[in-house]
Amino acid sequence: MEINKFKADLQVEIKNAMLNKDKLTLNTLRSISTAIINAEKSNNISINIIDIISTLAKQRQQSIDGFIAGGNNELAEMEKQELYILNQYLPQKMNSNEIENIINDLLNNDFKDITIKEQGKLIKFFKDKYPGQDISLVSSIIKQKLS
Repeated sequence: MEINKFKADLQVEIKNAMLNKDKLTLNTLRSISTAIINAEKSNNISINIIDIISTLAKQRQQSIDGFIAGGNNELAEMEKQELYILNQYLPQKMNSNEIENIINDLLNNDFKDITIKEQGKLIKFFKDKYPGQDISLVSSIIKQKLS
């Protein structure tokens, strides 16, 4: 998705959250907007919206884990709700069988002569074609197939 269109759509959604007095959604959407602005200010040439939102989602998950470990279920629940909102902007995660089927197809066609030393090329291709997926899972499946 183009960054400018996403930012414009996000501003409309922020305005709707304000009008609906939905503080949780408003704060979550503002955190996305702030993260995009920070990425732009850091002179990051290629800003990837999915990577930005994935980072925010990971931060929320870490907060949830910390709050639960600390016995603060109220804050954990609030973070879970924010995580749910963030996940609405991310592609659906594939399960390991779906990832394995795609990797098998790639190894049988486009990457049939790849070696384990060249696995980075396949991981990058997968990451570019299927953004927002669990790359550590992808990497482990590729290593298993190439070993």
